[in-house]
Amino acid sequence: MTLHAAKGLEFDTVAMVGIEQGLLPHIRASGNDDAMEEERRLCYVGMTRARKQLILTRAQQRTMRGMRQQCSPSQFLNEMPSGAIDEEVIDDPWRHEYQQDADSSANSAGLVAGQRVVHPTFGRGRIRQVNHQHRGGKAIVEFDTGITRTLILEYANLRAIGST
Repeated sequence: MTLHAAKGLEFDTVAMVGIEQGLLPHIRASGNDDAMEEERRLCYVGMTRARKQLILTRAQQRTMRGMRQQCSPSQFLNEMPSGAIDEEVIDDPWRHEYQQDADSSANSAGLVAGQRVVHPTFGRGRIRQVNHQHRGGKAIVEFDTGITRTLILEYANLRAIGST
């Protein structure tokens, strides 16, 4: 549900995901005082929908357009009164599964068509085609979920798994 759609509603528990600079407040609001105030108001609307429990989450890293980026906490978190937030850092269990499944000796330069791979977002799949003529290389990967993606190997974080 969007923050706009939440106006006037209340829930026992509300979870707001992505409380990061660039998401909330949205990047388009930066440098515009009126837009930033609207983002702040929307954040307040979301927070005040919770009757009993409010859960705010943010990522330390996020993959956007195939590139991993560090994420900064939303400035709105810093504007909250001291002691208003119980902060809990939760380690990403998928990252550990991904690292355990991955063949650490393989890198993107050695990937070939037919090879089984794992991707941190899309999961397991099979490389259908590799083109190393593109800077960084490209691969067409058919994932076990049925999704097929063309990925730039330099940024894709693909790791070889199992046998071909």
